[in-house]
Amino acid sequence: MPELIDNKNIETAKRGASLARRFYKETEYDGTWEESPDELVNWFTLLQDDETISPTTFKNYRRWLAFYVEQSGHQIVGEKIRRIGKKHRAAATKKANEFVDLDGNEIPKTRKTHQSETAIYAGKISEPQVKKFGRILVGKNVITGRERYSSGVTALSALRCSMMLGLRPVEWRNVRLKDTVNCEHDGRPYNYVIEIENAKLKKHQQEKLSEDEKMRRLVIANFSDADYHFVRAFIKSVPESDQEFEGWYEQIRKTISRAQKSYEKYNPETNDGQITLYSGRHIFASEARREGSDKFQVAALLGHTNTQNQSYYGDISGKLERKFDFTIPKPWPGEAIKIKQSEGQP
Repeated sequence: MPELIDNKNIETAKRGASLARRFYKETEYDGTWEESPDELVNWFTLLQDDETISPTTFKNYRRWLAFYVEQSGHQIVGEKIRRIGKKHRAAATKKANEFVDLDGNEIPKTRKTHQSETAIYAGKISEPQVKKFGRILVGKNVITGRERYSSGVTALSALRCSMMLGLRPVEWRNVRLKDTVNCEHDGRPYNYVIEIENAKLKKHQQEKLSEDEKMRRLVIANFSDADYHFVRAFIKSVPESDQEFEGWYEQIRKTISRAQKSYEKYNPETNDGQITLYSGRHIFASEARREGSDKFQVAALLGHTNTQNQSYYGDISGKLERKFDFTIPKPWPGEAIKIKQSEGQP
């Protein structure tokens, strides 16, 4: 393991730590990379396809991140990162002005796009891919006849529920389904309301907000009976205690990760996006845009307090037809208006 014996190594470690912070920001991973280093390796593997990063820059990223994790005592993880190579693709020369902003307008060459690689990959995920992936999750071993993954059905249900509601994985246990909730904005009662305790509130936000204000609400009265009962059954199946939830969550994470490797094995030529725990939330954001929700409505659906964070979620062009056929819930009345007003919009 290299030692921090000079300023050069100290600077390398700092730059590696900066990349680790970028990992947390782009993936919204709620644990630490030390607890699940494969998540960090998978994210960095996807980074090699970022068309805005030159081969030389990626080589430096690789050196910095590998050094950082090795200094943290994870020599094997560092070796894995050092083996990740930059793909040389003609598409890497694509002009920056081919990107679009949140309103679908072209971004000039001099402006920087902040769309994450996770979001770009999530935008490539299609319903046929998810169906194939689902068959892998719930399929059986052709030799033994046993299920490939003991948690396959649960993992697929969790992924599907996140797609339908835009949930962060850590929010799965903080969801309630209520038959009726009265709305202070318009004074009306709304049936079939999902209440979600927002997981990404900062400390100053938690101190200022009431328990009720920490919730985001989605109206699912437009769901079919089958979808309503599916969501209800999934919410009831999530363990309540911290210890049980952590074990349940980790098993789902591992199952999805292993199934993705199997998918890549059987579909080696595919250009599909990689499916992870967070894919459901990214798919949800993309589909909400494709259906016609404006950026303020999407922010309300995702539980954001501004529209800037949307650049990390899926396809931001707003020009594509929907790829999935699930129903998008309605944002809680008044929430999109609040966000719009907070950004100085009339």
